[in-house]
Amino acid sequence: MHPVDAHQRVLIASPVRQQPAKLCAFLESLEGLDRTGLRLEFAFVDDNDDPESSALLRAFAPNDTVRFLPAGPPGDLYVTDDETHRWQTSLTDRVAAFKDRFLEIVRDEGFDAVFLVDSDLVLQPQTVRHLVDQPVLICSEVFWTRWEPGGPELPQVWCHGQYSLFRLERGEEIGPDEIQRRTEEFVSMLRTPGRYEVGGLGACTLVRREAIERGVRFARVPNLLAFGEDRDFCARAAALGIGLYVDTHHPPLHLYRERDLDRVAAFRDDPAIGGASAVPAGSTAEGPSPAGAVSPKPASHPWRKAHNNRIVLSMVVRNEAGRHLDRVLRHAASYVDAAVILDDASTDDTVAVCRAALAGMPHEVITLDRSLFGQEHRLRRLQWEHTLAAEPDWILNLDADEQFEDAIRTEIRSLVDQTAVDAVLFRLYDMWSATQYRSDGHWRSHTLHRPFLVRPVPGMDGTWPERTQHAGRFPPSVSELDFWTCSVRLKHLGWADAAARRAKYERYRELDPDGDWSASGHYASILDPAPTLVDFEA
Repeated sequence: MHPVDAHQRVLIASPVRQQPAKLCAFLESLEGLDRTGLRLEFAFVDDNDDPESSALLRAFAPNDTVRFLPAGPPGDLYVTDDETHRWQTSLTDRVAAFKDRFLEIVRDEGFDAVFLVDSDLVLQPQTVRHLVDQPVLICSEVFWTRWEPGGPELPQVWCHGQYSLFRLERGEEIGPDEIQRRTEEFVSMLRTPGRYEVGGLGACTLVRREAIERGVRFARVPNLLAFGEDRDFCARAAALGIGLYVDTHHPPLHLYRERDLDRVAAFRDDPAIGGASAVPAGSTAEGPSPAGAVSPKPASHPWRKAHNNRIVLSMVVRNEAGRHLDRVLRHAASYVDAAVILDDASTDDTVAVCRAALAGMPHEVITLDRSLFGQEHRLRRLQWEHTLAAEPDWILNLDADEQFEDAIRTEIRSLVDQTAVDAVLFRLYDMWSATQYRSDGHWRSHTLHRPFLVRPVPGMDGTWPERTQHAGRFPPSVSELDFWTCSVRLKHLGWADAAARRAKYERYRELDPDGDWSASGHYASILDPAPTLVDFEA
């Protein structure tokens, strides 16, 4: 269909609004692309707000035609940090317009295809050459990202909807266990070299002129509520009968966070670091059994002990008497071996509650003379250091209002008495009452797995980003550990009554009045009078 010996004319196109260091890595990978049988030309929209980035982009001059398209008036602020990237509809509409201009160039100037690529990717040299050889009209190269710190590596392609990673037939109803099984199946498939049909894709995509002539574009589909210009593009392609495919042979490295730049040199030496064909740290297998893992690593490290693993509960508390603390501690005490509690200068009976609830097991309560609540990164660092001093084999890090289902008692030993992984991830359910959890808008923590149970690895970096709020209960280095996910659910009880919600709202607004550490819309949603609630179903 697309003979290798024909010189395919391909436009490499990217809207660029990027940090200089990431942009350098991106441009260097473009210069290193294999051009066998290809005539490459480049088109960029210089949407940078950093003059250094603009200068770097304008200096890009391989032996090909390079054109720069005007960005127009500045758009809304695009915020990225070490936690995530924060998009707004106005920004995705702006990017859609940029990409549609690239499609028009391909259609009007006789290109064979356009390769649309985000400027925070580091490409393998074979990427474009390989995608051109695929006998399909639209094909992305897969790449892998931890969308949230401590979360699993997940692909930028999906099956349906906004970002569902499991296949579903129209009218089919399946439960959480089957969703998890199908998700694991889909993710495992994408770890195997091949080409697969998917429901959605983006960010690293070859589109042939025939697809453009048939009507694919990125402008918003008015009756489609899914967020992001790639969803609009994929919906149009599907409606036009054009299949969407992903290739998994040459995954790029995604520089989603600034610290990912540390991986560039190693990626150039060994592209498997980008998620090529082996299952890297962060496979998404669920369940406590090694047989349930996609490809667990062998017990090659001396700290991975298979027996007598001592679990230490680690917790920060402050003025928790009369709330959930007693219940949470007594439940945890039924399956952990010891506890380290850091009391953040409580002024009520919190310390006495801790000592009474933990009286039957080894424990330590450390009380601070002065509260560090407004400096969470310091508080979490102290918690980590005191917990390590207790010489745990595993650390279970819970807040004073978090309690597992009773099933944890029968599952916990199989989770820690193994030699395959160093972290176990769980889903946290924000309980809006004793029997229902919230599931709408910003309230979707139960759709993601996060680390709560960690084996401290020798040499781990124990530093935190300097954040007054939402600093994370574990140091960011935990995200590099091999892990499993577990189906036992964790209840977040702190939202379960209206007075508690009001108190949390006021506290967050006091500590973060400008929404620096979380979206302001998330804070406002706490007081939503009509949230969507779902039965927890014990």
